[in-house]
Amino acid sequence: MTAVLQIRLFGGLDIRYGGVPVGGFVSNKAPALLAYLAVTGRPQQRETLAALLWGEMADADFGYVGSGVGKITLYKGKEVVKRNIDSAIAVDELINLLKESDAWVSPPTNSLVSQ
Repeated sequence: MTAVLQIRLFGGLDIRYGGVPVGGFVSNKAPALLAYLAVTGRPQQRETLAALLWGEMADADFGYVGSGVGKITLYKGKEVVKRNIDSAIAVDELINLLKESDAWVSPPTNSLVSQ
């Protein structure tokens, strides 16, 4: 007999596998992700899940999220600007996006480090 995964959402989240409660999650985001995927019943893009689970990024004017091994997706607000950027150049690409949007502020030339 095959063990069944049960996810109950009403009355609090209850996850069971083969009738045994599943727990010990490091954060609340893991069971929330499992519940979301179960309810939607279809694959989701990594960017969508990141915005859902890390809402603080949704309020940012600019940002980037990992979109695969060694790949980054750039955002302006909630809009995807560039996908699958090599992570080695992601920071430079983000800086370029900030400059193109007139949001870049250059660091002062007379920093405390040089004194």
